[in-house]
Amino acid sequence: YVALNPNMTGSLGELSRSVLDLRATSTQLAGNLSLLRTHPKMTSLMLGHTNVTGSLSDLSLVPALRLVFLSDLAVDGDLRDVVGLRDVDALVLDGTLVTGDLEQLTRFPSLKVLFLPNTRTEGDVAVLNQFNGLLYVDLSRTQVGGSLQDLAQGVHRFMVGLHLHQTAVIGNLEHLSGLVRLQSLALGGNDIQGNLSALDGMGGLRSLVLSDTAVRGRLEEIAELRGLERLIVYSSWLTGDLEVLTRLPMLHSVVLHDNLLSGPIPPLYHLTNLTNLALHDNHLTGCLEESSLPAASLQTLVLHGNHISCQLPAGLDVSPRTQLLLPGNLFEGPLPEWVSMRDPTLYINTTQHGLSDAVRGSGAIWVLIPVCALVLAARRLAPADIVEIVWVREQQDAEEWMRVGLVVLRALGVGSVLAGGLAQIYYSASGFFECGRPMSKFTVADIISSPKSDWSAAVLITTGSGLGAGVLAWFASSRMPTVQTGQDA
Repeated sequence: YVALNPNMTGSLGELSRSVLDLRATSTQLAGNLSLLRTHPKMTSLMLGHTNVTGSLSDLSLVPALRLVFLSDLAVDGDLRDVVGLRDVDALVLDGTLVTGDLEQLTRFPSLKVLFLPNTRTEGDVAVLNQFNGLLYVDLSRTQVGGSLQDLAQGVHRFMVGLHLHQTAVIGNLEHLSGLVRLQSLALGGNDIQGNLSALDGMGGLRSLVLSDTAVRGRLEEIAELRGLERLIVYSSWLTGDLEVLTRLPMLHSVVLHDNLLSGPIPPLYHLTNLTNLALHDNHLTGCLEESSLPAASLQTLVLHGNHISCQLPAGLDVSPRTQLLLPGNLFEGPLPEWVSMRDPTLYINTTQHGLSDAVRGSGAIWVLIPVCALVLAARRLAPADIVEIVWVREQQDAEEWMRVGLVVLRALGVGSVLAGGLAQIYYSASGFFECGRPMSKFTVADIISSPKSDWSAAVLITTGSGLGAGVLAWFASSRMPTVQTGQDA
């Protein structure tokens, strides 16, 4: 048995022939898998985040392998290339260049763990019915498809893990009701329907990921899942309130944004393991109380896009390193010390309407500059001049072009200044305030903390560019020579 410590260097060719179990992750180990041909009796191979390369066909030189773990390696090949490993019971090929069809795996009758996420694997998940002892499956972010109903007809009832996140699998949660031993279920990003009540019999479930699906139901229907640690069901159709969270003491990550949840945030101070709470873009109301959050353990709190009101509690002892995103609510009153004394790189945005609301009308800024410029230029140019510019370009002399350029440049400057001024007026009128105090300036932290940072950056760049263009235009026009051509430029 050999386990290499992180950052150790070496080559596969330097291993002793007596090694039967090799485990090396996050090391500088290099070499090609073909070098393992001198270890025909090796039974366990675990390589992750190393410099090892090769192909799956190289593993056929080590027929005694029972555990194959290759993660984030430049290893390619097809699943049919490992047909010689008849005794393998755990096949982990995470983040490799492996391709192939699931049908090829039927040649491994003793397979218990199948872990192929982030590969180019394809096929129908119904193939998994042929494995009587399969306990853990992860085919997330692959090209597999099929129906949950076909999968559940023959899959082992003692399965503890089923991860099919972001695949082409379809079905209903009710088809999985017989898998009562499941501890981890991830079906997010698929066309999955059904009701949360279908999970009632899975009392041992610890991780539930149903994000971006058509799953419906009231949140309180998971009340029996008392061992739940990860609850990630966002962009779905969940309704109800958050009271059920108080009955799930093991929770450490709750992500329920973009649903139809309502009501106040209940007292969660007793959830001492809770580190991540994302409830944004729901219909939550009420006040944020001191007992609402486990301040000591919380690392991320995202509540923007709700209707939470009242003054922020002064006694909420949130860590200075906790990331807070609270815009789009109805907070009022002064900023408490736990907000105002924060690290500026973790800026708290408590905007009344939020930058995400303000930028909805900012698209007009892109139109204001050229419109203002054209209007002002038309006031300085006669219709005959415009026709002459468009249709008789070859007859224009240098002075005429300079006159027209001067007019357009000045008009562009005035239009830019007007557009920038209108943008600032818009933000002021839209209630762009920080707990009742006008926000005097934008900072990089504002952009980072905004839930729509790309829009925030666009607005800042547009406004700044408009004002800058105006200043440069006026400066350039003041340095240009005066051209006397029968009409004041």
